[in-house]
Amino acid sequence: MDWPKAKTSMIVLLLFINLVLIAFLSARAWSGAAETRRESEALLSLLREAGLEVSSSALSDETAYVCDIPRDSAAELTAVTALNGGAVTMQNLGGGSFEMTGAAWSAHFRADATFSCQPNFPVPTQDPEAQCARWLRAMGFWMALEEPVFEPTTAGLHLQADVNGLPLWGAGIDFVLEDGALTSFSGRWPLGTPQITSRAPCKTAGWCLLSLASGLSAQGVSPGALVELSLGYNAELISTDVLRLTPFWRADLDSGRYYINAMTGQFFGSLT
Repeated sequence: MDWPKAKTSMIVLLLFINLVLIAFLSARAWSGAAETRRESEALLSLLREAGLEVSSSALSDETAYVCDIPRDSAAELTAVTALNGGAVTMQNLGGGSFEMTGAAWSAHFRADATFSCQPNFPVPTQDPEAQCARWLRAMGFWMALEEPVFEPTTAGLHLQADVNGLPLWGAGIDFVLEDGALTSFSGRWPLGTPQITSRAPCKTAGWCLLSLASGLSAQGVSPGALVELSLGYNAELISTDVLRLTPFWRADLDSGRYYINAMTGQFFGSLT
C-alpha cells in the first residue's frame, strides 16, 4: 500500500468532513437566529396590537429567581459596632425590633429590614458622599456594588438598595444633612444572605410587557410607548425572621410607571 498517498487522502477526507460540519453548524446557527428574529418580530407585533410601542432592543433577556433572606441579627450588631468603632449595648424591644446604643451612635433595626441610625451629636462633614460611603462599607451594606451611586435629595442623599446585583424596589438609605453635618440616616436594606427558594426563572420581559399592555387595554387605558424597563425585586415580610424577594419588572411608560410581578404577570401602579 502507498502509505504517503493514503495518509494524504485521509487528511483530505478529514478536512472535507470538518468543512461539512462547519457548514452544518453555521446553517443551524443562522436558522436559530432567524427563528429568534421571527419570534421577536411576532412579539413586537402583539405588543403593538395591545397598544404598547416597544423597540426590540428593550426586550431584556435578564432573569432572576425568588429568594428568601433570613434575618441576620449578628450582622446588624456587627454593623452598629463598626459604626461606633467599639462595643454597643442591645435591647430587645419585642416584635422583631432591636435598639443598639454605642458611644457615638444609636440604631434601631426592625424585622422588615428597615432601620434608623442617629449620631449622639451631629457629625460635620465636608464630603458627605465619601463619608457616607466609608460608614456603609464598614457596616457591610451594598456588598454587590462596586461603588455607591448617591442621588441628591432635598434632605440630603439617597442610595438605592441592591440585592444580587439587582435593585430592591422602594428600598434604600436616606441621609439627612443639616448645615454641613449628618444628623441621621435610615431606610430599608436587608443584611442577611439571599437564598434561592425555587429554580423556576422569572417570566421574560416580553411576556410581562404583553401582560401589562393587555391588562391596561382591558381597563381602557392606552399603554403608549415603553421608555425604560428594569428588573429588580419586591420584598415582603413572610415571618418575623424572613423576607421574601420576588422578581418584578419596572416598566416606565410615557403614560406612567408600573411594576409587573415577573412570576405571575400581575401589575401594580406602586409597591407597598
